[in-house]
Amino acid sequence: MIKDIEIFQFENLVFKPISLEDVDVTYEAFEESFQNLNQYYIPAWSKHDTTPSKEFVKKYGDVCIGYFENKESFLFSVFNQETNQFIGHAEIHHFDPSVPKGRLGYWVRNSESGKGYATKFAQALTKFGFETLECQRLEIRNDVRNLASRKIAEKLNYKFLTVFEKNKQGKKGDFWDLEIHALLKDEYHDQS
Repeated sequence: MIKDIEIFQFENLVFKPISLEDVDVTYEAFEESFQNLNQYYIPAWSKHDTTPSKEFVKKYGDVCIGYFENKESFLFSVFNQETNQFIGHAEIHHFDPSVPKGRLGYWVRNSESGKGYATKFAQALTKFGFETLECQRLEIRNDVRNLASRKIAEKLNYKFLTVFEKNKQGKKGDFWDLEIHALLKDEYHDQS
């Protein structure tokens, strides 16, 4: 059984379970990064032409808090330890305790992209998934056009399995072909 999950650190990053206390800094980064988020991150965001309201994002946060409390999904707000700046979100979602297994998801605010944070997020989530959640399998799924996510999966030794063609729809008529990469617990080696 999964014990209570609290704040954890990975290198110079602090991973805090999602909280409405962080909605202002999260929303600021969300506004800054929305054009990238609605391109690849979550198909639901792609349905918006403009940044949703802070109230909408707060309601989404409430839902994510419920998933966290029910141990269905584990969304973390990630902060730089030295500056306390909000960097982005990192999540293990679609958690299935019967195996256990889950999928990694992450986004880095635009002003902090290109600094290796997404790779650190994926490393931290991989470690958390195998060592804390005791997963047997983790996946990274990405739109085939999202080359950065593919590179992260490759760098962390996730094995390419297949492409699910037209598996998700972003904007109306924009169907995503999703690459599936997986890593098994017995293949995992801590890279921190």
